[in-house]
Amino acid sequence: MKLPKSICFILIMLLSACHAIQYVSVAVNYTPKVYFGADSTTILLINRVDTNQWNLNNQKKRDVLKSAAISAINYCDDALSTLPGIRIINIVDSVNFRLNTDSIKTLAANYHVTYVLSLEKFSANINLDDINDGTSYYSTNVATDFLLYQSDGLYFKKLNGTANEPSDEIPYVNIFSTLLVHPTIKGSKSAFIIAAQHAAHTALQDYLPGSVANLRPLYTDELLKPAVNEILSGNFNKADSLLIPLTKNIDPVIAGRSAYNLAVVYESEGDIESAINMAKQSETMYQNSYAATILQDLINE
Repeated sequence: MKLPKSICFILIMLLSACHAIQYVSVAVNYTPKVYFGADSTTILLINRVDTNQWNLNNQKKRDVLKSAAISAINYCDDALSTLPGIRIINIVDSVNFRLNTDSIKTLAANYHVTYVLSLEKFSANINLDDINDGTSYYSTNVATDFLLYQSDGLYFKKLNGTANEPSDEIPYVNIFSTLLVHPTIKGSKSAFIIAAQHAAHTALQDYLPGSVANLRPLYTDELLKPAVNEILSGNFNKADSLLIPLTKNIDPVIAGRSAYNLAVVYESEGDIESAINMAKQSETMYQNSYAATILQDLINE
């Protein structure tokens, strides 16, 4: 017997509601991967970008890129200044953005610094990423190439960063209109400055602490609901006590799903090692994409 389409639709909606996925946002703080090594470190910031290599004859366009490049260096100043024991000396010309041609060793000696951080290259452009459903989608792209020199000027480390930021959306008529009407460098100063700061952050990210918010799905089987409610309420100790017995359930699906939810609990508490162990246990008991995803994230953290 065929059911009327309206009844089928209602049944589908009811089943979907029964299997609605619940998520919890997990904030993870991480420490720097690399340290400068000394209790007291002084870093000199300089510019070695030759703006003549930009091949821009329009002065307003050059000024926009200069402002963006300066903002990248100033971001480094602000970000590194927050680190304990770090002192920054910034000698970049914030008005004319002049190229510094002095030797690294001489600069380090004159300013009595441990390191010299030099912006070597800076590039920026606007790209047409896609044309879809009558709309042209653009992005602002910036690349920053830094070199971190030791005071002897011989040893250095490349610190390169990029940023790709969604930009304007413009109605698409045809290819000729796209050539005539599109975002311009002169009209995108704020976008370039933001992208430049993000690129600088990417370049320095191994030296900086940070945090990420992971949106984790939860298994909401009937047996798991009391623990899920505690997780959503932030009562992780209570959720822990409810889930541990369930990880030993005779049903491998329940045991595996409980282990995954417990991995989320441990991640929320900052116990990454226990979270990894629970994620591995979940995958062993019950192959599931949730455990595979969190396990990869935890290893990267």
